[in-house]
Amino acid sequence: MVSRPPRSVTPLILVGIAVLSFIACFAISALIAHHEDNQSASSNIESTPVTAPTNKPDFIDLQSTLDEWINSTPGAKGVIIYDLDHDRVSAQYQPDDIFATASLYKLFPVYTGYTAVEKGQFNSTTKLADGHTISECLDLALRESNSTCAELLVKSIGADQIQQSANEWGTVSTNVSGLQSTPSDIIKVLQKYYHHPELSADTYAKILDSMLNQPVTHSELCDGYCDWRQGLPSGFTDPATKVYNKVGWDYNPDGYWNLYHDAAITEISSNLDDTPHHYAIVVMTSKINPIKIAALGAKIEKKVLDFAHD
Repeated sequence: MVSRPPRSVTPLILVGIAVLSFIACFAISALIAHHEDNQSASSNIESTPVTAPTNKPDFIDLQSTLDEWINSTPGAKGVIIYDLDHDRVSAQYQPDDIFATASLYKLFPVYTGYTAVEKGQFNSTTKLADGHTISECLDLALRESNSTCAELLVKSIGADQIQQSANEWGTVSTNVSGLQSTPSDIIKVLQKYYHHPELSADTYAKILDSMLNQPVTHSELCDGYCDWRQGLPSGFTDPATKVYNKVGWDYNPDGYWNLYHDAAITEISSNLDDTPHHYAIVVMTSKINPIKIAALGAKIEKKVLDFAHD
């Protein structure tokens, strides 16, 4: 027998090494590509600005500010200052005392009326008995406290429906037709206006304009002219502050105010504070001059702005 030399394994080894080398190179390339992709993604994340959530302004306890005004202002009064950003009372005095509402009652049919228009229950262009359209009366009842418009709105909507709406808003001591309410109840109405879940942005913009831009109206009912912003709004003097207001009063010809009420949604801010403070403020008084109520507005604004500057 002729013995053969053993078969060489060198070619097989070389092939195996080549295959393993190819696999290793592929794996390394894939890892490098993956790492580069991750670096690119990380770079994109870091370079993309993240929108920070809107921060609430700090809560300010305004009780001492209100107490100072209460102690220096004789006469019957009920006041509540409600922080809309924090959904809590910032200060109050006799908030559940019942007052005759005067024209503050108009807040009820106006909101209910706008809601009815939004739901298609009323056509805003329909003319009422005084010749104004529903849309015009909704505006004038706030802007100029037009009583004829408010009464026609009540008649069109129905007093029972308006009272039912007031009850649904959580008012407990309000009789809309009887013209009675409390600062606590009126605050709930202002909260409804502020959040306005039933209303469109366009409708809310109309309401804000009606409550912000209120020119003096000439009328015999106001001894020649009606200055709707002579009370609380006139106390806020910073150009950045906005006061959306509804006033109600009963002026005695002998020269004093049987009633003077202000209900306002305020936005107080300054150049040094980019997070405005939003408050609902209700002041209901008897035998108190609106100049005194303006003084309360000035105290509130000063306290908030001083707090922002500290």
